[in-house]
Amino acid sequence: MNRQLEIIARRRNGQEFPVELTVTPIKAGETWTFSAFVRDITERKLAEGKLRDSERRLHMMTETIPQVLWSATPEGAFDYCN
Repeated sequence: MNRQLEIIARRRNGQEFPVELTVTPIKAGETWTFSAFVRDITERKLAEGKLRDSERRLHMMTETIPQVLWSATPEGAFDYCN
């Protein structure tokens, strides 16, 4: 309750897709009811997958080039070295 869950939903045609589900309890006097909100997160999941692929390719490139590659924070501390 009162939190977001990522689950798989199914369309009427049987196709599955990722959704974010939020269920909120509502008390009116002595009666409890629940409100549910379902959001299709297909596009977000696709974007996350593309970002992971891009990060993987960058990591593979930086770890296999014959040159030394490094970066530093604005304060001058090293934060990456291949």
